[in-house]
Amino acid sequence: TDYSTNIKYLEEARRSPSAEEIAERVFAQDQGLPVS
Repeated sequence: TDYSTNIKYLEEARRSPSAEEIAERVFAQDQGLPVS
């Protein structure tokens, strides 16, 4: 993986933790997994 890309992603995730949480829940629902 590209290190700089990972850094950008982590920085964005830190700025928008709620958005990342929502994305993870949507992904879990799409996979049919229980949402915590």
